[in-house]
Amino acid sequence: MGKFDKGITWYTTAIAHIPVHFPEDDVKCKWCPHLRADEANSRHFCRLTGNVVYSIEIIADDCPLEFEENKDEHI
Repeated sequence: MGKFDKGITWYTTAIAHIPVHFPEDDVKCKWCPHLRADEANSRHFCRLTGNVVYSIEIIADDCPLEFEENKDEHI
């Protein structure tokens, strides 16, 4: 008998703050390390949302990344 054989009644939620670096303000999905290519179907997916990314040349509307305003800071 497993721990969750009777189902799960609630979840504990955690949020990860992971820095993502884009080259020289070229902020597009294509530079994000969380973009996954599905070459068999010629599509891309976001690993953070699980959604299809229809254009890698922009940041998708449902992108969960929060961008900092300070552009003077360089790596």
